[in-house]
Amino acid sequence: MAPRGPVFQGFEDNGEGYINIYTSWYNQGANVPPGSPVIAIGQPVAQIYLHSDTITLNYAVGAGTGSRVQSFTLKMDGQTTLIDGTNLVNGQTINLLTKLTIGEHTFSIDAVNNFGNPTTKSVKFAIVVTDASIGNDVTQFVATGKITQNEGKSLLSKLVTAAKARAKGNCPNAITIYMSFISEVQAQSGKTIDQTAALILIADARYLIAHCP
Repeated sequence: MAPRGPVFQGFEDNGEGYINIYTSWYNQGANVPPGSPVIAIGQPVAQIYLHSDTITLNYAVGAGTGSRVQSFTLKMDGQTTLIDGTNLVNGQTINLLTKLTIGEHTFSIDAVNNFGNPTTKSVKFAIVVTDASIGNDVTQFVATGKITQNEGKSLLSKLVTAAKARAKGNCPNAITIYMSFISEVQAQSGKTIDQTAALILIADARYLIAHCP
């Protein structure tokens, strides 16, 4: 038989009045409290993602033994929505390039059952940039109309050259090219490059400068 709720509560005088200190539960004659909610997170997973990657939220919140889920709260980095207001619903696709910044992030779920028993589960993951992923950034922005076709070709040309320098361990040359890339993005921001896209590209290029090789 599943627990049916509290059938006896013990009290103790703490000098300021009586407080509840324990609860007995009826479960086939044993004092067994109902189980806490059970949480499973399928995605995101604890790994390193590229900034150009896309993830799909996948999670499940179930009731513990003899209880039911009363409520649960989803958070990304402590917030119940992404920075643009996107809700964290199951099956929500998240384009990391435009929805999350480079660095470490935490996706968490807090659940409470109908007896007040809480459960929390979280997944930490990180977002990084590579010489290949920043090229994918440009390709994505061209595809969505955030960068013009011609501008995209110009930027990709610089990135290909910088990647070759990085591959040879020639960081000074690669950094010089990335700085030229940044200058072009800044000059074209609000013109051939969407301003928000420009800020993202600049941040990604600076990451590569700081993490060479």
